[in-house]
Amino acid sequence: MRLRLTTSAHSVISAAAAAATKTQHHRKPHPHHLRTTPAGASHGLRRRRMSWRSHGRDNDDLVDTLRGNEIVKSESISKAMKAVDRGHYVSARDKRNAYVDSPQSISHAATISAPHMHAYCLELLAGHLRPGARCLDVGSGSGYLTSVFAHLVAGADEAGGEAPGPGKAIGIEHIPELQEWSVRNVTSDPKTAPLLASGALILVQGDGREGYPSEGPYDCIHVGAAAPEIPRALTDQLARGGRLVIPVGPEGKTQHLFVVDKDRDGETLRKKNVMGVVYVPLCSKSHQLNKRWV
Repeated sequence: MRLRLTTSAHSVISAAAAAATKTQHHRKPHPHHLRTTPAGASHGLRRRRMSWRSHGRDNDDLVDTLRGNEIVKSESISKAMKAVDRGHYVSARDKRNAYVDSPQSISHAATISAPHMHAYCLELLAGHLRPGARCLDVGSGSGYLTSVFAHLVAGADEAGGEAPGPGKAIGIEHIPELQEWSVRNVTSDPKTAPLLASGALILVQGDGREGYPSEGPYDCIHVGAAAPEIPRALTDQLARGGRLVIPVGPEGKTQHLFVVDKDRDGETLRKKNVMGVVYVPLCSKSHQLNKRWV
C-alpha cells in the first residue's frame, strides 16, 4: 500500500526570534531543550517561557504547576501524571531534583525529559490516549512516560465506566541495562506496579526504530529521541486514525517536533511541525554508547 504524505508544517520561529535564540544560547543546549515558539503567538510565547519554571516541591505540586502554566490542560493528563511519581524514575543521584523542570541523565547517554516536554507530548496525544487504546513509547528509558500512558489507556473512562477493551502501553528500549532498570522503577511505584503485573504495561528490549509490530497497530506512538527522518516502520504500525509524535532532525542541532496523523482511509499521512526542540538522537545502540553527549 502506498501512503500519501501531506504536509501542513509551518515555520515555528520568525527571523527575529531565531536571531534572539542564537544570541541567548552560547553553550550547547541540553537535549530536550525547547528552542522555539510560533511567530506572533504571544500567549504561546508566555507559556513557553513558563515551561522552565514549572518546578514542584513534590509530584502533585509539579503537575499542579504545569497545569497553572497551561502546559497541562486535560484533567485526564493531570490525573495520570499525578498517579506516576517522577521520583521513582530518576537516577539515585538525582532524587533531590526529581521535581525540577529540567531533563536529567539516566546513564548510558540517555535522559529523562524535562517534565514540561513530557506534558507537551502528552497533550499532543491526549485525544488518542483513551481507555482501551494501544500505544507505543519508543526509547522508553526510565519507563516514566510509558507508565503515564498505561494509566491513561488502562483506566476507566471519564464517566466512571469500565475501560472498553484491553488497553495497553508498550515501552521499547534498546539499552538492556535501561530496560531492566525501568522494570525495577515500575515495580517500586505502588500505583503503577499492578499495571505491569496485569500486562497493561509492557517494557521490552529492542530497536525502537523498527517499532514493535507484534503488539500493533497502535492508536498512538511517541518517540523520545530525534530521528533523521520519520521511520516508515513506525507509520506502518499506526492504526487508521492513529497519531505519531516524533522529533526529527540532525544530531546535536535544532530539530523539530512533528505530529503525524494517519487518515481513516489508512492511506494518507498528514504531517505538522509543532515546535523546535533538541533531543538525543534515535540511533543504534553502539552509536549511543560511543557518543557521550549527555
